[in-house]
Amino acid sequence: DGALGAAAVQSIATLPDADTPWSPNAHGADSATSELAITADGACLYAGNRHQQAVEGVRQSLGCFSVAPDGTLSAAPPAQLEHAAQALCVGGGTVYATGGADDGTGLLTVLSIDEATAALTEVAVLHPGPGPMCVLLHELGAAAKL
Repeated sequence: DGALGAAAVQSIATLPDADTPWSPNAHGADSATSELAITADGACLYAGNRHQQAVEGVRQSLGCFSVAPDGTLSAAPPAQLEHAAQALCVGGGTVYATGGADDGTGLLTVLSIDEATAALTEVAVLHPGPGPMCVLLHELGAAAKL
């Protein structure tokens, strides 16, 4: 709205199109973006989508976008998840998404980033225990700076 002196550059949907069979838009499911995460170089942006209720045929997802030098976004195919994307973390060419599945199981999905397109490929789905709420990456073995 320009209240802070900024003008909108672009509006873009984080959810898959309604013609995607597993999209909440195709089934009338409510959904909200839970978190945004961007790569350190600013080239790829990811949006966690949480669907508010379990609907047969609907999958949780991550919106995937490449970021142009002027800041505009281009959508890559969304990544499907077995769980709601409660929290995201990006590092080392990888996206980590954590959250709970519809049955309450805590899951952590590891996805590799195609740096040319921002598309994601699932590498692993891990079971860290009930209720994971965040992911934090920390470089082990780094010397502390005093």
